Amino acid sequence: MQQVDTGFDSTNVLTAGLAIPDRKFPDPAQLNAYLRQIVGSVEALPGVRDVALTSALPMRGWGYGMPFQRADQPIVDRANRKACFFKMVSPSYFRALGMRLRKGRHLSDREAKGGPPVTVINENMARLYFKGEEPIGKRILVQDIVPGKTQLGEEIPWEIVGVVADEKVGSLDGRGDNPGMYVSNEQSPVYYQALVVRAAVNPAGLTQALSKAIHEIDKDQSVNEVKTLDQIKTESTASNRLQSLLLSVFASIAVLLAAIGIYGVISYTVEQRTHEIGIRGALGASGSDVLRLIPRSGMSLAGI
Repeated sequence: MQQVDTGFDSTNVLTAGLAIPDRKFPDPAQLNAYLRQIVGSVEALPGVRDVALTSALPMRGWGYGMPFQRADQPIVDRANRKACFFKMVSPSYFRALGMRLRKGRHLSDREAKGGPPVTVINENMARLYFKGEEPIGKRILVQDIVPGKTQLGEEIPWEIVGVVADEKVGSLDGRGDNPGMYVSNEQSPVYYQALVVRAAVNPAGLTQALSKAIHEIDKDQSVNEVKTLDQIKTESTASNRLQSLLLSVFASIAVLLAAIGIYGVISYTVEQRTHEIGIRGALGASGSDVLRLIPRSGMSLAGI
């Protein structure tokens, strides 16, 4: 499992959660301006190479799951539509995680609220819903997620501009299909965001500096679950590690019990043949002959 292709490079990547109250920035434009300030402050730290925002970190689940449909197909009732993960990310997300671009382009800093809505989909999405077709230029209908509101907005025709390699959005042993799409957080703002910081060195030493840089922008901003991406990767295999440990313990007990049982069987057969061994010795059998006799008959029983 440690060798599974995650779709990203977790080396020297630090993550942190940013919970932002909706009452603090009721206007999405103010929210995005605030997030840009935080990103700029973190980017200025020595040793930081890239900083990105995301509504859901890798291996932390879908985050937002949204019903969708292709705009060029007959309209289907929303209750009967397929769902995909819907990530709001900054354009630097793909670069910060080292995600591979398969075709088209990544999101751009030029995409803003009110501009043409664009999206990047993963390979799984392209394989499942655009099989044998060119997805670039096609549009996907997804309702607008309104920041701070429980109801969804109007449907938005997101134009596909790129396809990226699949990233592991769940556990490393997950075999389920995870089709998904990425949109710019500028075009679809969200209050909960997580930072992804790629460092040039071991990011463990950046923890305090990261918090300080954020608190320089807003001393009341909460910074939670500061972890490296490698730590998240390890945590995602915790249940599998426990299962492997339990399996190893019970397997070891089984081997021990089997060894005791085999010893008991061979010991019992030797005891039954004590007189025979004595007679063979009296008739001139050597010690090596007797030793060969015991394992041969004993191991045949053990083998059975």
